[in-house]
Amino acid sequence: MAVGLVVTACGSSDGGGATDTTAAGTTAAAGTTAAPGTTAAGAATTAGAATTKAASSAKFGKQADGTYLGAGGFKLDVSKCPSDWNLTQGITDKEIKFFTSQPSSGPLAGFGLIADGMRSYLKLVGPVGGRTITLENKDDVYQADKTKANVDEAIAAKAYAGLAVVIGTPNNLAIWDTTNKECMPQLLNGTGAAQWGDVENHPWTTGMQLDYTTEAILWTEWIKKEFPSGAKVASVTFNNDFGKSYSKGFKVAIKGTNIELLTDELHEANAPNLTNQFTNIEA
Repeated sequence: MAVGLVVTACGSSDGGGATDTTAAGTTAAAGTTAAPGTTAAGAATTAGAATTKAASSAKFGKQADGTYLGAGGFKLDVSKCPSDWNLTQGITDKEIKFFTSQPSSGPLAGFGLIADGMRSYLKLVGPVGGRTITLENKDDVYQADKTKANVDEAIAAKAYAGLAVVIGTPNNLAIWDTTNKECMPQLLNGTGAAQWGDVENHPWTTGMQLDYTTEAILWTEWIKKEFPSGAKVASVTFNNDFGKSYSKGFKVAIKGTNIELLTDELHEANAPNLTNQFTNIEA
């Protein structure tokens, strides 16, 4: 993850001591084709050190026309970036700074521990290419409007090389038009929504984890195996893009099976408990 973050942020040797993108660690948006061993659709595709030879022959990285080429014909045209865009923003000879917006208060504050874990891991890894990777987090209480405000402030500060693991489907949807317009790397979104494979319209955004539809299909296969005679199921999902994506995937997956979905109870992401939903399920 650390290598992928660094190389996506550092694309050129022009200024600030940043190096050109090379095959080892080259990161492409979700859904593009790459060497064997890359992740499933919906997650960021990272070509590792094993693809160095292939990447060299394909001349990945900065091209003569100023564009940047990645796996599967993935291309970034930085001439379309804002006039004040800076390739080495947030990068010095000693440090690469990343920003994230995660909930560290409210009912979903547990997700904020991800930022703590990332910082601990980066400290364990130590400097990469002589540069320490740092991560700053700002609390958004898992509210999309606050995520947008946090990210707008971070972009305006011009102090970060990119965003990393912003949590939440609605939260990332609230910022991805802005991050792509501003050419701000929005990397490893902490959500399994399928949207993060939109290479054409949002090339600066990548996913990270298994997409929710695939996860719902896997659960369906497990239920079929464990309950071959059939099963009645109730679900509890967030009343937002995250929950609806998961619920839709499950409903599609159980078609033609002997699995019956009795009820799909929705709840607000910031609700203090699930009492009403489980009362309805019990009934």
